[in-house]
Amino acid sequence: MLSDLEVLFSSAARVQILRLFLLHPDRQYYQREIERETEQPIRAVQREVARLADIGLLSRSEEGNRVYHRANASYPLLSELTALFQKASGERPEDSREQRLPPEPSTVEQPFSWMTSPAIATMPPALRQAQVEGEWDRAY
Repeated sequence: MLSDLEVLFSSAARVQILRLFLLHPDRQYYQREIERETEQPIRAVQREVARLADIGLLSRSEEGNRVYHRANASYPLLSELTALFQKASGERPEDSREQRLPPEPSTVEQPFSWMTSPAIATMPPALRQAQVEGEWDRAY
């Protein structure tokens, strides 16, 4: 499905760079690192990073002799672009706390029949969250 994005955005290098920044918004990259991660030529990386920085999608910071770029959190279309790239990549956003909970013990498939636990009614989500966070004793 990434090829659909390449058609929409008219540049394979731009799609790869956008994908890198939008799927990892908390990281910052310097140009050679972007080149290595996207496997694009350095000249294409320089051109596309400059274009994205000009429109405000990427912010720039300097540390020593390196110039780092990262996704600009205040860019107005950032959340929509991120959702588009997540959907195109098949990744799901980790915004729900419920998704990060471990599975119920009775739903985990065990290799031996004697290891299975009996089926029990599921706990309310708030109580399950308290159990996972280690605040089980204070939940009552």
